[in-house]
Amino acid sequence: MRFHNEKVTVVPICDRSGNKDCKAVTKGHISKKDLGKVLKEKLDKVEVLCSDSHKSYNVFAKDLDINHKKIYHIQNINNNMDMISRKCLASFNGLATIYLQSYPDWLLVLEKIKTSTTSTIVVAIAFESNTVSIEF
Repeated sequence: MRFHNEKVTVVPICDRSGNKDCKAVTKGHISKKDLGKVLKEKLDKVEVLCSDSHKSYNVFAKDLDINHKKIYHIQNINNNMDMISRKCLASFNGLATIYLQSYPDWLLVLEKIKTSTTSTIVVAIAFESNTVSIEF
């Protein structure tokens, strides 16, 4: 039997300009502190934070005095991300927890490859992805 605290919480991030990021944050339920590690630097010019209805987002937004909009049909987005990541990660022989952040980074690189017209962008993204580390 699997318990929720064995699962890794991944936060997909997207702004109105189409910039995307995806961070493996923690094992188990996400907290306000976890969200701070991932989102605080990305919210400098943000007036509205849109997320699912998880209470940690509400508390996080309230502490930063940011308007929080709960999107209840965000499950469609979560399911789509889950399907994409399962397809992509199926080629690996299991996942190593030491490289957890590398998997979402790889998904973002693959998406950039699909939409990019030059290889320079892809190389820059690949180098940027190697600088990320995560500890649980």
